[in-house]
Amino acid sequence: MTFFSENINRIDSFPECSPSELAELLSAPFVVTGHVKKWPAFKKWTAEFFSERYGDHVVNVAALDEQERPMTIKEYFAYFTALNEGRHSGELYYLRDWNFEHLFPELQSDYTTPPMFNSWTDDLPVGERPTLRWIYIGVKGTGSSMHLDTMDTSAWNAVIKGKKLWTFIPPATDKIMIAASAAAPREDAIICIQNEGDLVFTPSGWLHQVENLESGISLTENFVNITNYLAVRQFLIDNDEMDHVALLDQLKNEHCAEAQSA
Repeated sequence: MTFFSENINRIDSFPECSPSELAELLSAPFVVTGHVKKWPAFKKWTAEFFSERYGDHVVNVAALDEQERPMTIKEYFAYFTALNEGRHSGELYYLRDWNFEHLFPELQSDYTTPPMFNSWTDDLPVGERPTLRWIYIGVKGTGSSMHLDTMDTSAWNAVIKGKKLWTFIPPATDKIMIAASAAAPREDAIICIQNEGDLVFTPSGWLHQVENLESGISLTENFVNITNYLAVRQFLIDNDEMDHVALLDQLKNEHCAEAQSA
């Protein structure tokens, strides 16, 4: 068994912050323990709910070797339940990156995005928005390897059911350092256990990996706003996505104008 010492900042609720206090809070990962339990999703999102409501929807599930196969939601939860009850053994599959926003937007009414995590991309027409909302459903032993989030955005993850182990590595600009961080433990790593009802924040630029210590259901959103605008903009420049840079600058100017007139 692996032993570890948790060293993450935990708060009960989201504080009222000045711009400088918000910047300090969002400079490192943290856990909020009281927010998610207030959502309808916390009691509503179960294996039975998803199987009955969305059972015929086909998703891709990934094995530990990253090979994917299609399953319906109902089939996956039948496997999920059988494995948890000891009636199934063999390959572990992770239903990850389920993009529900476009096909099942009603699920967004079951939770509330914390205001400090509101994304400028929500101002875009539905067909032009990048995919930044996902549901993850995984059995014990599945997870995500060390990675950076898409477009250098920031993210939050809420556990509805289950338990996760997170490992975070502070930002590194050197690609060799990033590779080394992914390959070996670091003394400056931040480690935490995410329990049911906990929300974990991942800042832009932080490497992280996640292991499902228990089978469960979680929700995650990535976001772009004033708190990570420069990092996302630089990512787009580095990848020669100048049209997206112009769009991001437009969103920034619109939001700054709104803030000044408020």
